Amino acid sequence: MAICAGFNVTPASCIEQEIKKRGGGIGFFTIFIIILLVVAVNIGLIYLYRRHTKREMREEMQLQISSIMSQYLALNENKPAIQGANH
Repeated sequence: MAICAGFNVTPASCIEQEIKKRGGGIGFFTIFIIILLVVAVNIGLIYLYRRHTKREMREEMQLQISSIMSQYLALNENKPAIQGANH
């Protein structure tokens, strides 16, 4: 390191050695926290997506049921009139 102190402009290799000496960079705990946060965010997004999809499916099902029921009721309302005309 005494050699590096003699330069006016510090070479990259001296900077790298100084970082290694100080223990600089990202530590294991920081990486662990980052990974944990990414996993938590992904789980949250998956949960929200599934909830949204279920809600859309439920609404679509309700629309289909309403449509089928209205067709069925319309069919039943017209049925007695047709039977009465035949008899």
